[in-house]
Amino acid sequence: MQTRTSGLASGSESRVGAACASMYATIAAQGRVRYLVNNAAITRDRLLMLMGDRDGVLDASLRGTYLCSQIALRGMIAVDGGLV
Repeated sequence: MQTRTSGLASGSESRVGAACASMYATIAAQGRVRYLVNNAAITRDRLLMLMGDRDGVLDASLRGTYLCSQIALRGMIAVDGGLV
């Protein structure tokens, strides 16, 4: 059983943090994000009911997508344009 800290599984907290840091670095280098394609997934087991690391799957597929979209959308709204 994984321990949870601040709403994230302890092993995936750094992965989500790295994704956010990557978004901020892109914005710092390029000025803004014009297009964001969310394409994150983890498939360790072929059957959903046998998937043991569901926290990691949800963090990558849902939380990472949500946080990256939120960061990109702030910039898109500020300049009245962009696509997710």
